[in-house]
Amino acid sequence: MKRKKKLTEVREKNERDLKACKLELSERLDRIQAGMRVESKTRREEDEKTSKYLLKEIAAVRESVKAESIVREDEIKLLAQRLEVLEHEEIKAGERAQLKIFEQLRELRRVLQLEKEARLAEEDKVKVVMEEFGVALQSGLKIVNRSDFE
Repeated sequence: MKRKKKLTEVREKNERDLKACKLELSERLDRIQAGMRVESKTRREEDEKTSKYLLKEIAAVRESVKAESIVREDEIKLLAQRLEVLEHEEIKAGERAQLKIFEQLRELRRVLQLEKEARLAEEDKVKVVMEEFGVALQSGLKIVNRSDFE
């Protein structure tokens, strides 16, 4: 009987310990769940704040991008106009340079023609002098040949 009584006491003690343990675990679980709810609520609030902030930032960036694209488009148009003006000026400058080059070529052709005529005249003079020299040389040789035979 003692043994039964002791087993009963041990069992009752174990049941009390188990109830105390269940109660403690239940309280811990409640505290953990409460903490999780608070943390979840805090996170949701922070997420909402972050979301609002990011939406504002995205809107600001979109506005900045839109404004920047308008500015860029205007700059591109202005650059295109400037390019057209420069191309027109370049064409005119090119035409002027081309005219100047043609004038220089014409002048070079004239100078070359004059030099050619002068060279031909000099060659004619040299030809005449050479012919006269040839005639004089032949005359001299004839005189020498005559004196050898005489």
